Amino acid sequence: MAAMGGNAGTARTPGRPRWTGPGRDDGDAGHDDYDDYDDDAYVDVVHRTWRHAATRPDAVAIRHAGDVWSYDDLVRASSRHARRFVAGGLAPGDRVLLVAPTSVGFVQAYLGILAAGAVAVTVNPMCTARELQYFAEDSGCRLVIGWHENARIAADVAGRLDLPFVELHDIAPGADDEVFEPVERAPDDPAVLLYTSGTTGRPKGAIITFGNIFASTWALCRTFDTTADDRIGTALPLFHVYGQVAVLACALDAGASVSLLRPFSGEGALRMAERDGLTVLCDVPTMWVEMLESARTLDPLPNITSLRLAASGGAALPVEINRAFAAMFGAGVADGYGLSETTATATCHRPGREPREGSVGQAVPGVEISVVDELGRVLPPGEIGEITVAGKNVMAGYRGRPEATAEAFSQGRHSGAADRHLARPLQRRELPNRGRQAARRLVHRRFRGPWKGRGHQHHDVRDAHPVHR
Repeated sequence: MAAMGGNAGTARTPGRPRWTGPGRDDGDAGHDDYDDYDDDAYVDVVHRTWRHAATRPDAVAIRHAGDVWSYDDLVRASSRHARRFVAGGLAPGDRVLLVAPTSVGFVQAYLGILAAGAVAVTVNPMCTARELQYFAEDSGCRLVIGWHENARIAADVAGRLDLPFVELHDIAPGADDEVFEPVERAPDDPAVLLYTSGTTGRPKGAIITFGNIFASTWALCRTFDTTADDRIGTALPLFHVYGQVAVLACALDAGASVSLLRPFSGEGALRMAERDGLTVLCDVPTMWVEMLESARTLDPLPNITSLRLAASGGAALPVEINRAFAAMFGAGVADGYGLSETTATATCHRPGREPREGSVGQAVPGVEISVVDELGRVLPPGEIGEITVAGKNVMAGYRGRPEATAEAFSQGRHSGAADRHLARPLQRRELPNRGRQAARRLVHRRFRGPWKGRGHQHHDVRDAHPVHR
């Protein structure tokens, strides 16, 4: 971590998340559950999962394609991977390139990597050979794991770089492997390397620590009252921070079950929610649109009255889609905002509250949001400035990019497009919709978006997105 340079690892942690610009509504600042977590509460996601397997071995961990894996099944399968990795010479802190789609095999290998103390470099399985080689070289990977259905490209890259390669399959329920004793990892130890989209140059690897993951799952589980009784479902890619942390890690943190769907279809998502009795469904706006479209052709309509919460991220959710989903299924969609660099969390709408149009909600517990100028000064209402986010959920820095890390953590400005917002009085610390880039204190700009909402109101418009130069 010291090699990152800049201000990596020196996050300022707020005592209470708040809108720090003038005009914030202090009348809603009295919620005790918005305090940051105590450091003594930290337990990494691997040990938390192992604990569930020890205390509730038969509890369901994963449902996929009609099969069910208990927490005991999951831990024993992940232990097989961890033991194999360690026997092959993998050491704590080594990077492992994981090239796999949403699958039980992904979860098993992912936990095996972390249990061995290594760092998971999770990437899109649709990447080209050139992209995979860049990720492997830039991250300094020691091992490549590729999904069996499209293993050739990943195997070729591993061969070209003289790296060992493992072909990945699901390990069926009922594995009787001895449980591996996970390597102890501190909050500041790296867990995952997530590469940015590369919109401002070559992709950079955001270092996500075990503490970052814990901070995010701690905040989200409290925001959404997630418990072991929840049945969570998603079709999101698990290589992406949203599916990986906001869904999978949250489920494992709470001891809940997670249902996985691949490939996605609107009807398939609704059928999964009905079949598995889902209480929480997590997807992105285009998926909600597809579900609504599918529902109009289904007779009878799938019964998903078990659903208490639908959570959306990845892009702005038009209020019209939220209202349509709530009218059809009885559960509103809670929109949120988070980035790879903020470990999937920053703000979200609170369940049970009417969403405010043009907003992605309030800061989650443990996160602080401000609107500042180029010098980091808090701006008065009516001024255009940068949204900044601070908290234990924010990445440690960019691997091998000390200059980018220092710039990202200096005076609220992230390298690349300095996205901007209008500072204005906001009730309940709500964040205007929507930004993209991040840092320890990070920035973003919203699109001038009224046309997008009007587009969704037209009966001939299925979905709408901004196109910009």
